[in-house]
Amino acid sequence: MPQQITTQDDFVTWLRDTLPEFSESDIAKVLRYYPVDSITESANAVKFATNGVSGPSALDQSSLGTGQQQRADVRELPAASVPSNYRLANLNTQNFYAELTFVCPSYWMAEAYSGNGRTSYKYEFSTLSGVHGADVGGYFGPLGEVPYLSTDFQRAFMQIWGNFVTQSNPSIPASVAAGSSNGTATTNVASQWPVFSVAEPYQLVLNQTGGQLFTDTSRRMAPVDTTYFVQPGLVNNFTLGNTYTWEGGRGVRCDFLRSMADIIPA
Repeated sequence: MPQQITTQDDFVTWLRDTLPEFSESDIAKVLRYYPVDSITESANAVKFATNGVSGPSALDQSSLGTGQQQRADVRELPAASVPSNYRLANLNTQNFYAELTFVCPSYWMAEAYSGNGRTSYKYEFSTLSGVHGADVGGYFGPLGEVPYLSTDFQRAFMQIWGNFVTQSNPSIPASVAAGSSNGTATTNVASQWPVFSVAEPYQLVLNQTGGQLFTDTSRRMAPVDTTYFVQPGLVNNFTLGNTYTWEGGRGVRCDFLRSMADIIPA
């Protein structure tokens, strides 16, 4: 995991160590595909979560890092799957190392499991803080005992995985997706989860709104203070996102990395 990357020179040095077969031209391409806004390089840059659709992107901005550190870091969730002709991929909003090692391979695998009698579904676990392993409490519980997730969110997440395993379709009733705090819902994107394809590369974005802001300084979840929201007031917020345009054009960056596959270490 990259540490203490504060300048572009630091980032380039790390790239050379991580990708030893990349030429100087290849390194230049990485810099072009992974630009950084000078504002986020400031020591006073504010950390906040991106929305994946507009404004700042995970290229250099998150609730855990900014600038060159965010450009390089890996603070994401791996692809999740079961061994069958179906695949449910879990993507999170991060940066170069994340896309190189987890996120883009998940895109490619989801594409490989599309068509020819096979089906793929994508989702992103987007609740704060979204660090590696934070989703485990969502589908394994204990129910009601994960501080950064509401019971409504856990129930929905558990049923998503349960339906996927038992029915090969992760769609859940709209009322479960909305949660009891929202009352009875008649429609929700999670109740008609679209199959993933290259032509329609959609993922379900699993998030929450509301709640009370809390900062965990224990460093149990990440090497920096971790900010997230807790009860009361958390409400499920499930939306659809286009994986190709997500986070400032992640699909384009994944296409670039796939073109470099022959010289990327296994």
